[in-house]
Amino acid sequence: MEQMTAQIIPFKQQRFYATFGQGHEHKNCYVEIEAATADDARQAMFAIFEAKWAFSYSYDKFKGQPERWGYRPIGVIYFTGDCGWQWDSAKKGEYGAR
Repeated sequence: MEQMTAQIIPFKQQRFYATFGQGHEHKNCYVEIEAATADDARQAMFAIFEAKWAFSYSYDKFKGQPERWGYRPIGVIYFTGDCGWQWDSAKKGEYGAR
């Protein structure tokens, strides 16, 4: 009997961003999200912040937004696998580093 082995193929992580509106605890801030898809990034936001955030953006759509609106970074959300989505408020992300 031939034994099958599973091959794990990692998803390419992309950078997404989400902002917080005026009525939120983190108003005028944004968080960077490392996710495979835009849907994954939205799921991460709901997992960490529930519905207490405003808009999500791809890297290209987010370009210029912090400068234009004065947004400040408040960390990075990433997927750990075993523990799910995690928010590291100490990391400031890589916006503008590209």
